Amino acid sequence: MRLFAVIALTLLHTAHAQPGPPVGYVAVETNAPAARVHLDGRSVGTAAEGPFAAPPGAVTVQLAESAEASWAPRRAEATVEVREGETTTVRLDLPLRYRVETFPVGAEVRLEHDGTAEQLGTAPLVIERSTPLEGTLVAEAPGFLPARTVPGDSLDNRLTLLLRPLEDGAVPETVAGWEPHRRPSRWIDYAAGATALAAAAVAVHFKFQADEYDDRYRTPGSPERGDPRLRAEAERLDGYALAALGAMQVSLGVLAIRFVLR
Repeated sequence: MRLFAVIALTLLHTAHAQPGPPVGYVAVETNAPAARVHLDGRSVGTAAEGPFAAPPGAVTVQLAESAEASWAPRRAEATVEVREGETTTVRLDLPLRYRVETFPVGAEVRLEHDGTAEQLGTAPLVIERSTPLEGTLVAEAPGFLPARTVPGDSLDNRLTLLLRPLEDGAVPETVAGWEPHRRPSRWIDYAAGATALAAAAVAVHFKFQADEYDDRYRTPGSPERGDPRLRAEAERLDGYALAALGAMQVSLGVLAIRFVLR
């Protein structure tokens, strides 16, 4: 019995004395510390929780924004060489996202910086860049004064530019000398303007919701990719957005006619 105990203790000591597998560590520096880190496809925690143990050798490090944090999760990836007993630090930044909305919807947006102008597209639009936008965002639409704003440098930037209608005197030169009889009906202008703004807000709201469902329907690797219910919901919301856009355009048409007739 005593011999058995000695043998068991010897085996236990030998097992504890054997070294474990070699290990190194990976730390992620990022502008999104709450994003999750994956090492060779294995989720190990958020970037703020590192460094993380990893086997020595080439390791693929991926930083992924959680689906709960964004309607279209952003990702960044790099391959690093991990050395036993050492911590390898990798810099992975998620793209900066700019969501630009204008009232009225459909204004052309450009970025002006150091005397140059970059056309960005028609609002509402989403822009992703690896570095912050520098300069001034300018939105223009016929019949309205341009609107300007500073882009910002946060991970997520939501920008709304309100374009004011041209002043009463700011009419085209071809009709500047025409002064028709003025009627005390300014309330029509106010009602049409308020309707246009409200319809624009509704159109933007439904358009972004529709885009979110469409992105979930199309995103590769998503468990919801190809779900016909998402496609149907995106089409329904697009219909609402188009209806609101139509109401906005009618209101703007009323305003444009009244400005010309003044």
